[in-house]
Amino acid sequence: MRPLPFREPLLRANATENVFDRAVNYVETGAVRWLVRRGEALAAEVRGSEWKPYQVRVTLDGEGVREVRCSCPYDWGGWCKHAVAALLVALDDPPSIEERPPLGETLAALEQEKLADLLSALADEHPELLAEIEGRINPAWVRPAQPEDEWGPEGW
Repeated sequence: MRPLPFREPLLRANATENVFDRAVNYVETGAVRWLVRRGEALAAEVRGSEWKPYQVRVTLDGEGVREVRCSCPYDWGGWCKHAVAALLVALDDPPSIEERPPLGETLAALEQEKLADLLSALADEHPELLAEIEGRINPAWVRPAQPEDEWGPEGW
């Protein structure tokens, strides 16, 4: 397990005292459901006041924490209690972090057909992703269709 590039004072500096205290309560009640580290990205699922757990994403760098995102609506300055709780668990219980390779490495190892099937299935299950996927496809990546010869595909 690689060491984390941050300590508790960084968490306290990026959260209000109330948010930090509530995050500690989340840790004590087991609200952080899982932690996964993929390279320099840390992901967590944290139970909160909604029925659906919040998704926390933290981007790490050599200096500490570069970016923190959470699916909760918190927008009152600093990090939310869900993110702070996830980072506290990461600090207090490093063995609870599941280490996985970065997603890009995992996807690069897939056969092209399997990757296409995966993206199609995700777009079918989450229609909002379709426009996002299409918008990110660089036209230079698309192979031109191969014309069939004048006799048809069998070339008889």
